[in-house]
Amino acid sequence: MKKFISDVSLLDLIPFNFKDDEDTLYILKSIDHILRKFIANIPEVILLDRINELEEWKVDELALDLHVDYYREDLDIEQKRELIKTSLLTHRTKGTPFAVEMISTILFGAGKVQEWFEYSGQVARFKITTAGDLKDEKDFQKVIEVINIYKNLRSWLDSLTFKRDDQSNLYFGHISKRKNVYILNSAIINIPDEVIENNLGIATQELRKIRLK
Repeated sequence: MKKFISDVSLLDLIPFNFKDDEDTLYILKSIDHILRKFIANIPEVILLDRINELEEWKVDELALDLHVDYYREDLDIEQKRELIKTSLLTHRTKGTPFAVEMISTILFGAGKVQEWFEYSGQVARFKITTAGDLKDEKDFQKVIEVINIYKNLRSWLDSLTFKRDDQSNLYFGHISKRKNVYILNSAIINIPDEVIENNLGIATQELRKIRLK
């Protein structure tokens, strides 16, 4: 049993009584030869299924055809591919927290949207937390641009928080004195109580804090 269209020939489909007709066979072989050329080019037409294999210029052309809302030449190839893969879904869900979270995750790292009722804010307000690594003010403006494209028009951004996981080492030490008991000629002599001192020290490092205005 043949599974792929490229394995099928018109000669396999003709009725039994035509298989000995030379004129019919010549015609079918000619048509079959032309069809196979078209079939061989089918993978070049089906682009979405091969998005991970396409050259960057083909990815750019496909993004233009699909009208991807946020698409820039300076994005890396993997981000471009993810924007195209999710373009149909983000078009349908545009204006929802889901769409904002999806695009933020693709472009800037894991993103989380909190709506006003989740933090007792004002109606139609929202907050965003992202793990994105911004290099400068230009990157910050890019985040705002993306949010404005995909958010609901009547919604307003309250704050944008950048989550950072920094490793902090904690060191501590303890020093103390203790009372001694002396034994002399089998008689226990208690020396007057000594003052016991306990010393405790802790060392750590402060996490960095960045404020963008």
